[in-house]
Amino acid sequence: MSVFSKIGGFLRRNRNRFFVGGIIVTGSILLTRYAQQKLREWQQNEAKEFFERTRKQQHFESTERTCNQTILSLVGALNEALSKAINTEDIVAELRNNPENKIELWEELKVLVFCKVSSLIYVSTLLVTMLRVQLNVIGGYLYKDPSCITLEMQQKYLCLCHNLLDAGTLTVFKLLEGEYKKILEILPLQRQLKIDDLEKIFWATQMAVRENSDDPIKNFKNFVIPDNMLNGRDVFNKMVQDTADLLDSDEVKNLVSSCVSRGFVLLGDQIAEYYSPSGSNTFVHPSDVKIHLAKLIPIINGLSSKHSLPDLLIQQLITNDKLKTLGANVYEAFSYNNNNL
Repeated sequence: MSVFSKIGGFLRRNRNRFFVGGIIVTGSILLTRYAQQKLREWQQNEAKEFFERTRKQQHFESTERTCNQTILSLVGALNEALSKAINTEDIVAELRNNPENKIELWEELKVLVFCKVSSLIYVSTLLVTMLRVQLNVIGGYLYKDPSCITLEMQQKYLCLCHNLLDAGTLTVFKLLEGEYKKILEILPLQRQLKIDDLEKIFWATQMAVRENSDDPIKNFKNFVIPDNMLNGRDVFNKMVQDTADLLDSDEVKNLVSSCVSRGFVLLGDQIAEYYSPSGSNTFVHPSDVKIHLAKLIPIINGLSSKHSLPDLLIQQLITNDKLKTLGANVYEAFSYNNNNL
């Protein structure tokens, strides 16, 4: 038997094995190629998602920096709006001349000083929250489609915060003035107050404002967005409507209320620095120190008129973790859900 005959017989006897083996080898090659292709696709998708996440993170961080810079740039306008709505300096200047009606002027100044420092807290919190929402709405829209919002449209949209600085500041002042008149009228200028007494006054005012139908927190949306701006269906009006919905949400209102309370705590801490025991050889705990209301008025007026309290308050609001989380959530929502553009 020749060699070729032996090989042929061997192949015939084992052809099923060779057939199955061929299938296995071919299948293994195909599966390997398929796995390699899927691995390359997975790697490409992972790389694409990584670069997309990086781009989005950089865009969001840029939006946050712009937001903080915008807030800081409006501090001067905020102080100017407060001074215009609540002018304490004219009364102070008049008191320096020792007029005959100085008692009446002191009583008027008493109310105005408390109103001014409280208005600063309310308006600053509303302003920072408003800008945090607005800048992240814009950021979300622009990330999704950089050409969907013109520069002119952005400027028009951001100008909504001026409604708060102008008419809104005056409205907050008038509300606080009514509440402080009721609370402070029973406190004579000669009354000595502990720091705890002052904190109770501020707390009582917050509670009175909260129960008032004109509470600026409950009416946040109305302070910045006129009703006639909620009618159109173009991109600008959709942005305004989305912003109105956010400002009118319980989440934002609760957050603003919390920030306002923290603002009054900061105010109390600032005033407490003036409650240091002096002129006594015996130890007196700072919480037991008393100061005449007449002496507290210029102290409180100084905190709001100078930049110590406004700057600290704005810095506290800028770094507030909950406000930053709100901004991040707004950005995330609008960077994905702008399908109606």
